[in-house]
Amino acid sequence: MQWDSAFDPVVEGLDGKSLSFQIHGIANGTFSVYDYQTHTVWSPFTGRSFTGTMHPTKMDRIPLVLESWKEWIQRYPDADVVLASRLMIETREHGRGVHSELGDSFVAPVFAPTANLEDTRLPYGTLVFGITNAGGDQSVAFPLEFLETQEELLRYTLNDQDYLVKKVGEFSVVAFRLSEEQRETAFRIVSESPFRLGDQQGGVWDEFGSPVDTTGNRPNLEAADGYFTEWYEWVSSYPQSNIAD
Repeated sequence: MQWDSAFDPVVEGLDGKSLSFQIHGIANGTFSVYDYQTHTVWSPFTGRSFTGTMHPTKMDRIPLVLESWKEWIQRYPDADVVLASRLMIETREHGRGVHSELGDSFVAPVFAPTANLEDTRLPYGTLVFGITNAGGDQSVAFPLEFLETQEELLRYTLNDQDYLVKKVGEFSVVAFRLSEEQRETAFRIVSESPFRLGDQQGGVWDEFGSPVDTTGNRPNLEAADGYFTEWYEWVSSYPQSNIAD
């Protein structure tokens, strides 16, 4: 399973203190994490708590893109690199072994007991970008093959909330949740490499939702509460999820 999520580990109620995490166990077809400070168990993909002192709580999502090192270093030549420990590099295959490629239909035995393998609307390994509404009680999965057919910026409404969705790389999907003030704005793609969104007032935003131009005091675009994963993992957390088509 690929981890395509990033969160701000500063939780309200802790006076701005950060949390530190370790893997806790298996839940909903993937692993769960546990923080040392509050003894709360979390979903690493959704940032929502399962149990513990901070439950129910959701961490703030940080925008990210999933792309190849070649693409990333061309745009950010001075980027830092976070490496795993030597022991982890040597003992875990991480993409080098059998059944380790993205989209493989194989479900690891360690995940299968808690996975939703009864929902076969899509093959287990289908690559999807899933989105939930702000409350986490409504969801939709966008198969990557479907997003590849969308030449223009896709505008999607989920539970009366509007989203902008666009596949911008081999695996990368840019997705934003629009505020009430932004719902009437006609957003369009200004550039695909680098990715830029624009509006009719001349505003321009990058793939992280940050305004590129500094005029007009324009707000950031909010990252949608979503992530890239395989179908079986998504539907294990959101069994009532719709599928975009």
